[in-house]
Amino acid sequence: MAATRSINGVVAASPPGGTGTYTVEADCTGTLSFTGGPSFDIVVAPRGDDLWMIQPNPNNVFQGNVTRLSR
Repeated sequence: MAATRSINGVVAASPPGGTGTYTVEADCTGTLSFTGGPSFDIVVAPRGDDLWMIQPNPNNVFQGNVTRLSR
C-alpha cells in the first residue's frame, strides 16, 4: 500500500509495499497496525468504501482517511 501525506504543508509519498494487520468489530471500529510502524484507531463505513483513522500520541495527533477507488 502506498500513501500520500501532508505534514505541516510538506507533501510526501511513501513507497508501495507496506504490510500490517487490522481488526474490525461489529460496530465498525477497530485498529490498523503497520509492520514496524505506527498503529491507528479506525472507523470503517458500513459498505467498506471509506475508513477514518486517528493516531493519538503525546504532544501530537495524526489523523487521515482512506477511500476505496475500485472493487
